[in-house]
Amino acid sequence: MLLKKKKWIFNIHLIVAMILVIPLFIICISGAMLSYDKPIANAINAIITPNSNKILNPDFADLISKFKAQNPSLDISSISYETNSRYYTISTNQNGKNISYLVNDDGVILSSDNGAQFMRTIRSLHRWLLFSEFDSTTIGRQIVAISAIGFIILTLSGIYLYLPALKNNFIKALTISFKSKKLMLAYKSHTALGVIFGIIFLTMSFTGLFWPYDSVKKAFAWAYGVEIQQRPKGGNKTCHNRK
Repeated sequence: MLLKKKKWIFNIHLIVAMILVIPLFIICISGAMLSYDKPIANAINAIITPNSNKILNPDFADLISKFKAQNPSLDISSISYETNSRYYTISTNQNGKNISYLVNDDGVILSSDNGAQFMRTIRSLHRWLLFSEFDSTTIGRQIVAISAIGFIILTLSGIYLYLPALKNNFIKALTISFKSKKLMLAYKSHTALGVIFGIIFLTMSFTGLFWPYDSVKKAFAWAYGVEIQQRPKGGNKTCHNRK
């Protein structure tokens, strides 16, 4: 029996962990990947365009002329280029949709911007668990929000459960011995690292609640002395300093 009698905090910790382990794992992995958004996207695009020469002297006017000559039906929205890159990234507007292409110095389309598309999928996975693909962002948003609340409960309850060891010998409680047996090593890694990174976990979880819940958003606005205003034509909310 995993649950323990008269150990309700331990039982809550265990039950919440068992229920939320999969969504929390997905959210954490995808969140870590988003921290390296640009490098991952560039690495994917580099694999797609291995034989392209580096663009040493970018000429945007010449590029636009060549691209339009080959793709007269595409309307250019923007062009971006990174130093020593093998391609330009050209965003086009097609039937109201923004589609990006990787284009060489001759205006030839090498590929779609698969790196950016992949990272957009990762972002959707992180924020909505891909429920956005089924027009059900509300469901995904609530699951992510519940997972964030669950992570807060796990962190606080875990620290509480480990308090006796911390009070007894603080340094020893946070020390991981790799000479320990596998079960003890797993336990100490879980408890010690959980306490060490507890503040980071709580910060991640609390700030993650900013997007799904307006009440949390208003609390942050009040705490930092800003007003949240809705853009006239929709989109993300922006914060402005109070006078």
